[in-house]
Amino acid sequence: MANILVIKFGGTSVMTAERIKNAAKIVAEASKHHRVVCVVSAMGHTTDELLQVSSQVTAQPDRRELDALLATGEQMSATLMAMALQSLGLKAKSFSGVQAGILTDNQFGNARITHVDSKSLERALKATTIPVVTGFQGFTGYGDITTIGRGGSDTTAIVLASALKAERCDIYSDVDGVYSCDPRLVPNASKLSVIPTSEMLELARGGAQILNARSVEVARDHNVKVRVRSTFVPGDEGTLVENDCIDRSFTGLALRSNLSRVELQLEKLELATTRDLRSFPGRRMKTKRMLGELLAQSGISAELVDPIKPNPFKLLVMTSKEDSVQAASILQKAPICLKDIVVKTDVCAISLVASQVNNEHYQECVEQLSQHKISLLATAMLEQRITLMVPLAMAKQAVNVLHAHFAGIVVAA
Repeated sequence: MANILVIKFGGTSVMTAERIKNAAKIVAEASKHHRVVCVVSAMGHTTDELLQVSSQVTAQPDRRELDALLATGEQMSATLMAMALQSLGLKAKSFSGVQAGILTDNQFGNARITHVDSKSLERALKATTIPVVTGFQGFTGYGDITTIGRGGSDTTAIVLASALKAERCDIYSDVDGVYSCDPRLVPNASKLSVIPTSEMLELARGGAQILNARSVEVARDHNVKVRVRSTFVPGDEGTLVENDCIDRSFTGLALRSNLSRVELQLEKLELATTRDLRSFPGRRMKTKRMLGELLAQSGISAELVDPIKPNPFKLLVMTSKEDSVQAASILQKAPICLKDIVVKTDVCAISLVASQVNNEHYQECVEQLSQHKISLLATAMLEQRITLMVPLAMAKQAVNVLHAHFAGIVVAA
């Protein structure tokens, strides 16, 4: 089915009745040129409000029942959007995750979409009806309602775009595109007209709030073009996210501030012979990989970073504050010669993203932070991202220092 456009609206875009009617006008305009599928998040802070109510009922709500409760937020948005479209003279019909055929695994609260049976949506499109689909939710093979984690409506929209072979997926929110850094932190950050999916993914993993990282993975793996646009700036083209390669020596910076560092001190007696010493770097790498896998198996997102002052017996694990206690408990039981473990919460992580990072990028980061007397605690380097751990109190200064230095060598999109 050709010429399909998936349009997704975030919570701020459907926060009030007036905003829903405004979003409906965007869908109506797009429907003149495409067959449109609309995906909606819950209105404003509805999800947080539902969580608050559930906590007043019980301190430990059953995860299945909590998912059934949270899914009602998107269902309210979808029905109201369908009504708004109908008031404009368009045929529209709301679909829950179950009705849209979005099948997931059974990990309540953080489910993964495993399959989409798009027949019901295709029938609606053939009947010139606009399907309005609830984001953030699906159902298990046993018929239970699931939610797919914060930011999951992005994932819903892009998965549907892939299943329906849509021309593109437009993500509408209160931001007008992808910037070289969050403009709230760096006022002179520049908007990118286009960004490769791989680099958008690294920005998302680094803390950029524009798109959910899981949704970007889907876009990359299924070659879905995504346009990030503002609901409130009519006609603005925003930023196109696609797999086509663009060579940039600097793409942007992202910041994660809600972090903890878990410091692991290994037992030095582990090295008994010269042979042990020679093999230690390889063993250290295997240990880091093993610890990362242990945390991932427990659903904890973590990154192992290297202390800026080399110490072969010290490992640093960076994770969210919410996961830090559980992460420390898991690491405490890991099959390693552990001497001590300490959790600290006074850090943030800055991610520098480029088409390909190298030692020159790294050295420039170190020199810039040093010149401005900003403490660098730990680092990690991947193919397209350098992670820099600095004290939380120095976060804003560090981001502005690095952006001022690297923005001068941005290759225009």
